[in-house]
Amino acid sequence: AVQISGEFAIVKTRTVARQVQPFPPLTTAAEHEDVKVFNEVRGTLIGFRTPAFAQGIGVAGFHLHFLREDRQAGGHVLDFAVRDVAVQIAQIHNLNIQLPSSPAFLQAQLAGPSVNDAIKASEG
Repeated sequence: AVQISGEFAIVKTRTVARQVQPFPPLTTAAEHEDVKVFNEVRGTLIGFRTPAFAQGIGVAGFHLHFLREDRQAGGHVLDFAVRDVAVQIAQIHNLNIQLPSSPAFLQAQLAGPSVNDAIKASEG
């Protein structure tokens, strides 16, 4: 896990509108994302790095979210440049996954050859 707090020269984020059932695939929802650029802003980036072998359980690579210091804006981080920040890193060696047991989850198509392509398309 990583936390980066302080002053940023720029933070580029995206947010996807709230979805309702029946939930569309993330690739469809991401087609209508809202991209914002914050210049000279204070806030916190927080997230984690997923190793390549865990692609599909998570998104391989760094996955960061931003929260502006006043807690009124933020989103999924697409890019950033720092000015004066503090970085905290924690190594996580255990992962406990609890999956839903609902009929909707049990019937969902969560695998296939295009899963990696869909993750790349929706996550950038």
